[in-house]
Amino acid sequence: MENCPVCNAKIKSGRNQGFLGGSSNSLLSDSIKQKMNNRLPEELKFEEACYDCLKTNPAKQGTIADSIIILRDKMKKENVSYADEAKELTKEVNVEALKNVKYFSNTPTNFTAVHYIDAVVMFDSGSRSTASDNLEGAWNVIHDEIAIKLGSVENVETALEMAKAQLQSKCFSLECDKIANVQPTYSDLAANGKILVHLSGTAGYVDKANIHKESLSRIKKIKELNNSIRDNKSEITNLQNLYSDMREWLEVE
Repeated sequence: MENCPVCNAKIKSGRNQGFLGGSSNSLLSDSIKQKMNNRLPEELKFEEACYDCLKTNPAKQGTIADSIIILRDKMKKENVSYADEAKELTKEVNVEALKNVKYFSNTPTNFTAVHYIDAVVMFDSGSRSTASDNLEGAWNVIHDEIAIKLGSVENVETALEMAKAQLQSKCFSLECDKIANVQPTYSDLAANGKILVHLSGTAGYVDKANIHKESLSRIKKIKELNNSIRDNKSEITNLQNLYSDMREWLEVE
């Protein structure tokens, strides 16, 4: 064999039987070949390759190292696109969640529990507010406790509404429209003037969740996009680690 079947580089000597290549280009040792094929995605696996394939060649972009970089960058771009699409779909789903998800301090009759959910919001403490408390009864106690604790809290209502919206969104993403046994608590982080508002409850439904088919389709698509992002991130990490190992195999003599 005179040329590498992958990058077409000249083969100056036969197969290197050790773990490392020598000063002249040769076919990869069986050891390195196996290590690479065990970690490469199916489309990049190979039968034979040379040590030049462990290096990038910007002029030709034909080495295995080049293919790894190209695939990694492609997956990064895909993830940006997936994240943007998921973000837009999530906005639409959240609007529906705020309209349809109801919360309860107890357990409704015929309630089917699906999953425990919680939400946390952190905000800065502020000067005393004279604004009237227009929160619903379930949140009045925690609001008053925070106000008494600090003398007053700015944007308490906003923080609680944000936490409630998070809880409703999580409930809706589970294809549920009820949150039972909602428990509001807070933590005063005196050292830095922050307050954590924590809401928890159980997502579920009574008889059947009242969710439109369009919303269910969006929820399913968001899950698919998030799974694709997760899988790509895992593969990107794998490719970057393999690329680093390939460089080490070339540097060590």
